[in-house]
Amino acid sequence: DSPYAHEIKDVVKIVAAPKALTDGTVTFARSRYVAFQYDWQGGWSGIDLRGVVDTMDGVGHTCYWPGVDKLWRITNCWQDFYGYKTYSFVVCVNRNLAPKLHEKMEGVFKKTIGA
Repeated sequence: DSPYAHEIKDVVKIVAAPKALTDGTVTFARSRYVAFQYDWQGGWSGIDLRGVVDTMDGVGHTCYWPGVDKLWRITNCWQDFYGYKTYSFVVCVNRNLAPKLHEKMEGVFKKTIGA
């Protein structure tokens, strides 16, 4: 669920409390890596993923859909179908606090899309 979390020590994982994604802005601004579950159940019914990704971007994070040795960037690459709620994880790295990890993840993203 968090393929890059082992590379840094301050990781925030959110599985069952999506409301924390809209209320935890100060914490996320100080975090290097955040991973959260995204689906249609429970608290996600009233939370918009695009808003969460935009908020994370505003505090310095770039968010991705993780796959096996692949990453698809969500930040500044929004597609309308991303709003369809299905079970998945989203991982976000702080561009300012973890620049080396961000660079690595961007490299994986670019390789994923063939850039």
